[in-house]
Amino acid sequence: MMLLKRLGYFVPLTTVSPDIIRHICDRSDLRMPPRRALSQYDQSGSKTIHQRRIRDYVGLRLMTSVDERWLERLAEQTAQTKQELPDIINVMIEELVQRRMELPGFTYLFKLARKCRASVNDGIYKRVTSALSQEVVDRLESMLHAGGNQSGWDGLKREPKQPNVREVVDFLAHIDNMLALSTGLPQLDDIAATKREQLVLEARAMDAAEMRRMKPIKRYALMALLIQGQLQKAIDDIAEIFIKTVRSLHNGAEENPVRKTTVCWQPSPSFRSTVPAIKSSCR
Repeated sequence: MMLLKRLGYFVPLTTVSPDIIRHICDRSDLRMPPRRALSQYDQSGSKTIHQRRIRDYVGLRLMTSVDERWLERLAEQTAQTKQELPDIINVMIEELVQRRMELPGFTYLFKLARKCRASVNDGIYKRVTSALSQEVVDRLESMLHAGGNQSGWDGLKREPKQPNVREVVDFLAHIDNMLALSTGLPQLDDIAATKREQLVLEARAMDAAEMRRMKPIKRYALMALLIQGQLQKAIDDIAEIFIKTVRSLHNGAEENPVRKTTVCWQPSPSFRSTVPAIKSSCR
C-alpha cells in the first residue's frame, strides 16, 4: 500500500528492494518472507483481490476507455505547446494524479505522447507546406545546395560579428537576403510560441544534408520557421548594434565635452532599402 501511495501504481513484490521489505517487516513485527514466496504471490490470484481492496482503500481507480480517450485529448492539447516527450508525459502524469487514477505503465504513456506529438507536428507541417507556392518551394530547395563555400541554408544561420562598418553593411545585406527569402511564406502566428521556438531549434541544428533527407512537408515547414525566426533575430541584432554604436558615440562625447565633432552619416543604399522592409515585416 505504501508503494502504491508513493509511486501511483503497483509493482511486483519481487522487484521491491529487500531493504524496504525488511523495514516493513521489522515495523510490523513480521518475519521477512523468502524471495520464492514473493514470486509465488505475484503469480497468484490473491494478488488481484488484494490490489483491488488496496486501491479502494487509498481512493484510486483504474482507467476506463473514457479515461483513455480523455488522456489522448490531453496529450494532443499538450503537444500543441510542448515538443519534448518527457514534458508531455509529465503533464499526463500530473493530471492522472489529480484525478486519483492509478498510473498506467510508462511504455503506454511514452507511446501515447509520441503518437500525439507526431499527429500535432504533422498537422503543423501540412498546414505550412500547403500554403507554399511552387515558386517558394523551388526557392527553399535551392537553399539546400551549395553555391560556393556553403549552402544558402548554412548562410541563413549567420550570426553578427564585431560591429565595424564593413560588418554592419554585410549584415544589412544578410537581412536583405532573408527578407527576400521570407517573401511568400505564410503567417505562422497560430503556432504556439514555445512550440515554434522548439521547432526552430530543431531546424537550426540540422545541416543541409540532413534537411534533404527529411520528408518534404517537414523540410519545408522547418525551413519556413527558421527563415522567419532568423529574420526576427537579425532585426533584433541590428537594432542592438545600432544602440551600442549610439551609446559609444554618446559616451565619447561626454568624455571629451570641449571637442566638437560633426558626424555626417550617409546611410548606405542597403540600409535605405532594408529599413522600410523591416518596418513592414514587424507590423
